[in-house]
Amino acid sequence: MSKMLKADLSLLFVAMGWGFSYYFVDLVMEDLGVYGQNVYRFFIAFVLALLLGRGRIQPLKGELLKTSIILGSILSCVYIGSTLAVRYTTMSNAAFLASLMVVLTPVFSFLYYKKMPPKRTIFCILLSFVGIAFLTLGEDFKIQAENFRGDMAAIACAIAYANHLLYTERAIQKETIDPFSLSVYQFLVVGFINLILMLIFEKPSVPTTPLSWFAILFLSVFCTGMAFILQTLAQRHTVASHVGVIFSLEPVFASIVAFFLAGEVLLPRAYLGAFLMLMSVVLMEVPIKRKSLE
Repeated sequence: MSKMLKADLSLLFVAMGWGFSYYFVDLVMEDLGVYGQNVYRFFIAFVLALLLGRGRIQPLKGELLKTSIILGSILSCVYIGSTLAVRYTTMSNAAFLASLMVVLTPVFSFLYYKKMPPKRTIFCILLSFVGIAFLTLGEDFKIQAENFRGDMAAIACAIAYANHLLYTERAIQKETIDPFSLSVYQFLVVGFINLILMLIFEKPSVPTTPLSWFAILFLSVFCTGMAFILQTLAQRHTVASHVGVIFSLEPVFASIVAFFLAGEVLLPRAYLGAFLMLMSVVLMEVPIKRKSLE
């Protein structure tokens, strides 16, 4: 089995875990709030990563310190956005809108590296926006006020995550940066940022039920600690486009979980919108020989 295939299978595991994460985030929302659950989630993930990487973690200084603070700050925006999205919109909306990061990644790549995206990418971006309209607008094609804040938070999450993917890809190519150490210190930065926000905007609390404890531990261990370590390590043996197409499965897993565990049902047109968004992602990433789409 090639290193790229192993990396891609690891990313598939990550996508599946994140698909379940929306349900567990919703479970602990009442107990811990938006910032509070991220505090638990990332500090527990940090401790887990320290134990797993004992003896191999680089000292936090120099280039590693700078990169950890930058990536940790961007990652905070990702998780604050996704958590707010779960709170203020449906789990399916949150997952599919967050998956826009796959479409946005080449857009920001163009802004950073001045390389014009192919026509197929432009077509996929337009297709994804049609999907967003079907997914988020009401029956009369007006903005659904009850979901608006959550939908916007999910889109902000996608913007932040696209930047996080590109910055990570560039950072881990440096010989002075150890991918594992970078993952560990990111968790610490995200934990502290959310701790500050929790102390300002929320009342500190603890999980009150065994189910809440299970949910926060699942989020910490599988959806954060292991997930981001696997992602960062895998990105050394695969490319950002592979990451994108594999992560496009995240909202599919999330919508299945939302249907079976939370009883969440969307309008038929919303499912069409979700399908169009998913197709835009797959069409953009899967190689197609037809020159007219390239």
